[in-house]
Amino acid sequence: MRNRFIWSVAGVLLLIALFSPASRAQETYCYRLTGIYSGGAKTAPNTVSRLFVTFSKNVCYDSDKDGFVGPYGTLRRISEDGESVRYSGNCYFGQSDYVVSKSKDLINIWASDGKVYIYTRETPPSHVTQSSYGNLVCRYTPEKPSAPAATPGYVPTYPSSHEESSSSARRSHSSDETDCPNCYGSGKCSYCAGRGWRIVGDSVQDCIICHGSGRCPSCHGKGKIRY
Repeated sequence: MRNRFIWSVAGVLLLIALFSPASRAQETYCYRLTGIYSGGAKTAPNTVSRLFVTFSKNVCYDSDKDGFVGPYGTLRRISEDGESVRYSGNCYFGQSDYVVSKSKDLINIWASDGKVYIYTRETPPSHVTQSSYGNLVCRYTPEKPSAPAATPGYVPTYPSSHEESSSSARRSHSSDETDCPNCYGSGKCSYCAGRGWRIVGDSVQDCIICHGSGRCPSCHGKGKIRY
């Protein structure tokens, strides 16, 4: 009986260890909003915004200080280079990309409103236990991204009325077209959010994926792919 009791207690402790946040190799850090890029210019934030982000294997998500998931969604790791790792998915800012430095000291959030929110890691005050976004206007919405704005320097071409009616007829009878999984049907390059440029360090550079066009390279800006 005594051995059975000891084993029962050990089993409970094992279950607690297995399902605790720490056992899943999670890392949770606090970040503070330190800058906003919009229209090619950087401005200082006019609000205090802190963000707890938890990293777990190939995903990250907004959380509280203990690593428990927030209400906005999960971002999945989709690429990396020598300096950063890119996650993409839903968060407080809508369909967004988190570009996280390898040291996890810096996060650039490429948000669905066309802005880049720069968050720098910090040790939070003892009373701060949850993410807080201040008076930022972004709000999470599960809707697909809006259609891309015209990219500077790119002149779109339009089919003639005959070509347009013919292509419409083909599309209406086609059952092997679907929304592009990389741009969700928007036609925008998901790596630069359709802007054609990205912020690398302190400089602005042409997007290495779409080469400055702002168009999704998978569907060539059409928003549809054939399968």
